[in-house]
Amino acid sequence: MDEKRMEPALVEEKPAKKKRRQNILGRKYLKDFTPEKDIKYRGPLSYRHLRIIAWITLTISQIGVIFRIHGTVNDVPLLQQIYPFFNFFSTFMAPLFLIAAFSVLLNAKNGYRRLLILYGGLTILVFFAFLIVYQHYFLEMLTAVVGDEAQTTLKKIMALAAPGGYITFNFFLDLFLCTLVTFFLNYTPEHYFQGKKVIIFRLFALLPSLYELGSLALKILASNSLIEIHPLLFPLLTTKPPVTFLIFVMMAFFIKNREKYFLKLGKTHEDFVIYETTNLHSLQFSVRLAISILLAAIIDVVLYLVLGGIMIAAYIPTGEISGDDPFFVAVFNTVYSWGFLQTLPLLAIIPLVLLFDYKKTYKNNMIDIVIPVAGVAMVVLVYLEGGFQIIREAFADSNNKPDGEDAALNLLEQAKGVFHK
Repeated sequence: MDEKRMEPALVEEKPAKKKRRQNILGRKYLKDFTPEKDIKYRGPLSYRHLRIIAWITLTISQIGVIFRIHGTVNDVPLLQQIYPFFNFFSTFMAPLFLIAAFSVLLNAKNGYRRLLILYGGLTILVFFAFLIVYQHYFLEMLTAVVGDEAQTTLKKIMALAAPGGYITFNFFLDLFLCTLVTFFLNYTPEHYFQGKKVIIFRLFALLPSLYELGSLALKILASNSLIEIHPLLFPLLTTKPPVTFLIFVMMAFFIKNREKYFLKLGKTHEDFVIYETTNLHSLQFSVRLAISILLAAIIDVVLYLVLGGIMIAAYIPTGEISGDDPFFVAVFNTVYSWGFLQTLPLLAIIPLVLLFDYKKTYKNNMIDIVIPVAGVAMVVLVYLEGGFQIIREAFADSNNKPDGEDAALNLLEQAKGVFHK
């Protein structure tokens, strides 16, 4: 009997599973991450570059202001028409300065005291400088000109300068408040608030947040003529759009939560400090900042529409109002003046954010002093040269007129008439 030849059964080979590419931007990637696995990409822009770009955009926007004044005084419609193009650049200045300052704050580590003293001191300095200018120069000068009517005249001047009921200009106050938030969220007390009591220290971050809300409330009440803000309080009002502060808080929480997650993986605080210096962390921060800006812009649009709707409902109980009604436009212009919808221009700087490395620092700090000095010099030069050209054209215009009308004196007479109405 022939033995049947047994052939080995064919075993189907299963294709090897492709390894799923891990998301390097997610938290899970940190489980097996080591500095040796760091990525090569590093953003080329630092806080210095953002500050330089911010000063350039500020200078360009001030050229637009000069064009607008020139067009109004010397009746050149073209210069007035191109003003919006130059004014568009002004929207980038504050966010770029804020992000650059944010970078310095997050790199401060235990150097918060220096930053708090710096920004707090500059905030107080601006307040007292405005106090001196208001009380000593403006009020005393007007007293010499109009006597007992000085206070009334100065109020009329401030009303012209602040048609919405207030002016905001103390940018150092915003930096001080942002520094406080970062300090209370990220600093670890060495002597007080130890153990579980540290939560009390963390809750102090609510104080600058409440100040932001209080400042916003005053602006809303003043713009609706419900209260009158004394000019001496103008330096104590925040300047940036409210939702911009939310971006700052979200990023401060991002750094804190990332550290907590890192420690939960069984790694040490020293490991986290090393991780913070990696290219991966820099990229994760930039991407999260870009996402936060996008979310903030969406929230800003929603708040703008909701607050506008609430105001319309409050003034028009029926809520029936046509889209081309002047009151409808005025309401949303008022909401805009509070800082809402002003986060949208931030979307244009997202490409810069993705190229930004917030951990990049420099040993030589002299350039950090030169940059603002050069920036202020550029703005002053724009106003000096622009003012000279405006006055020259005004006098040249008046000399060419048959009646010899002096444009400068005419403007002064108009201003005097306004103040004595």
